[in-house]
Amino acid sequence: MKHSIVTVTLNPSIDVTLWVDGLDNDCVNRVQDELRQAGGKGVNVARVTGKFGIRTRCIAVAGRDNATELQNYLSEEDLLCELLPVDGAVRENITLRCENDTVKINRQGPTLYSKMGAVLPAWIESRLTAECIAVFAGSLPAGISVGQYGDMMIAAKKVGARVAVDTDAFTLADYARVSPWLIKPNMHELAKLSGRPCDTPEQALATAREVREKTHIPHILVSMGAFGLVYCGEEGEYFVKAPQVTAKSTVGAGDSLLAGFLVGVCKEKPLVDCLKLAVACGSDCVQQEGTALADHLSALSLQEQVICESV
Repeated sequence: MKHSIVTVTLNPSIDVTLWVDGLDNDCVNRVQDELRQAGGKGVNVARVTGKFGIRTRCIAVAGRDNATELQNYLSEEDLLCELLPVDGAVRENITLRCENDTVKINRQGPTLYSKMGAVLPAWIESRLTAECIAVFAGSLPAGISVGQYGDMMIAAKKVGARVAVDTDAFTLADYARVSPWLIKPNMHELAKLSGRPCDTPEQALATAREVREKTHIPHILVSMGAFGLVYCGEEGEYFVKAPQVTAKSTVGAGDSLLAGFLVGVCKEKPLVDCLKLAVACGSDCVQQEGTALADHLSALSLQEQVICESV
């Protein structure tokens, strides 16, 4: 196994899932059960790749008021992690579940001092090697600019790391400047990025082609919910259809999908196998309750049901 994975999460969370007896206005809705887990897109990717036995390290900026709780959750999963403490608290995101209904509320997280933007590129670079896939995923905390976020990715590339990005903060110009190895927008993010509709796999593929022509990104994965994903990259173009599953929650499905693809890359699998595992992980995630992510064993059992068609 040649590659290891390092995820960078600037705005992690403690995900709180509450199962309630109703979601009624002007009434007392009572909590029947509660679950607290580590969250944030980069953290989620690390949690899934770690389950597959991939050498994974999670680095994150965490508010010191409750950073220990976040650290404990990651340690319980035997995930190697390093938290950079800052003033404030790790945000607590709330997911309300009532029968088949889900309401998700994401908080802001701590505000970072502007000088952090100058410190973080070197801090991240010192923790990477040329054998790493560096995953930058999730929202930006207040105090960090899009340009500073890009500087962190460029710093990762200086040591030879492959940079994978999953964020809605970038424009085409930002991607052209950073030139990452991979991006994973969903169809809504791709539409925002391009200014074109991406409601069907065909539209998504046409738009991904256009984005790739302007940015020269080697791999573009477009997650498309129940359909699966669209791939546009240096090894061809594919529609990857998801198996039919009973969806309980879509929280973390895109993170699980990205993790599945990276697992395949780390295990040096052919592209088609990487794409199938990506969709299998995303599909398995939606079968889980609350903010639970893909399970490696059940995802592998779904992989053969994924249909991958070359365009």
